[in-house]
Amino acid sequence: MANIFYRQVCGLTLLVSLLVIYNGIQLFHRFHNHVPVSSENRAYIGQRCTPRNNIYLMKNHKCGSSTIYNILFRYGYYKNMTFVTDLRRVLNAGHRLLPRNVNMYLRHAVFEPELTTAVFPNKTFYVTSIREPFAALKSLFNYFAVGKRFKSPDPLQYYLEHIEQYWDITVYHKNMYRSLPLSNHMSFMLGFTKKNPSQDQIKNFVTYVERRFDLVIVLEYFAESLVLLKRYLCWDLHDVLYLPVNRKVYKERSISYSHLWQKHWNVNMIDYAVYEHFKQTLLRKILSEGSGFRNEVITFKQMVKTVQSYCDSSSAIPLRYPSSEWNKAFVLPKNYCTYMKTTTSLRKEFREMEVNGFIRYVKVRNSQHTVVTV
Repeated sequence: MANIFYRQVCGLTLLVSLLVIYNGIQLFHRFHNHVPVSSENRAYIGQRCTPRNNIYLMKNHKCGSSTIYNILFRYGYYKNMTFVTDLRRVLNAGHRLLPRNVNMYLRHAVFEPELTTAVFPNKTFYVTSIREPFAALKSLFNYFAVGKRFKSPDPLQYYLEHIEQYWDITVYHKNMYRSLPLSNHMSFMLGFTKKNPSQDQIKNFVTYVERRFDLVIVLEYFAESLVLLKRYLCWDLHDVLYLPVNRKVYKERSISYSHLWQKHWNVNMIDYAVYEHFKQTLLRKILSEGSGFRNEVITFKQMVKTVQSYCDSSSAIPLRYPSSEWNKAFVLPKNYCTYMKTTTSLRKEFREMEVNGFIRYVKVRNSQHTVVTV
């Protein structure tokens, strides 16, 4: 009898021990992966994901790309990642870079998949951004001072009225490798160069972009896009915090250009096709994330609003942000606000080591200017 009782006690003790170990492992994974504990997001919790650090950003002009660049740039800096600055120089130098040696490419450069696949590993995350084409035109028109080319009291209206005559007008920036066409500029950066394309060619191009890019951020749904980016990369919510970068305020004329929209569409039908397709694609992706996604976006918007208010204030005391279902508590020092506005000051914290087109950023001193989770 004593032996039977002893075996039962031992068996019960073993069972309890196994349950404790199992629950401990589950608890560890929840906190380690920083995923929200919600019955509505079991699939998201169940991913047990690992952060993705190989990223290709195709910066599309005046589509929020500088803000996205700042987000990825800050993350890469504080994770001591390697940034590729010139894909052609890397290949021409004959480098045989291992996948673990290459992390990010964040440039205004026409997408050339044959270059990216030769340098980056297969599991690289490809991302770009787009915006409503007419809004993009107005931003480009002002940013590149295109209006100075026309002797008119309203250069934009004049351009739109004569858009067939100026369909091939280009702009140039010192950071660009080549001139940028004002018409269909988003599609041009994505690799489309055909003139007078057929509907089938446009459709095939949209399919091509969808196959190449893991996420196309839509500026009109910026917060939703960033939360998707955060989920796809398995990052924390504070990793995609931002302050608007390179945003300019222009004096808007009271005149409406709506009567000229059709003329703009006729010349920019490729960009309009790309925009409409990926706007609908983004909305479908949002819907597939479940109802909890909306709550995370609300949390993120409030977080951004709080951080922006803090950065605009005169307070020098570090911001302590509380935890929620969607984020860990974190502390944000005041000088981190500067890094969120521009990467210029951040570069001073590091030494650039460039060799044949790729840069390894090395910390000059231990920086205390990063966000710390608590």
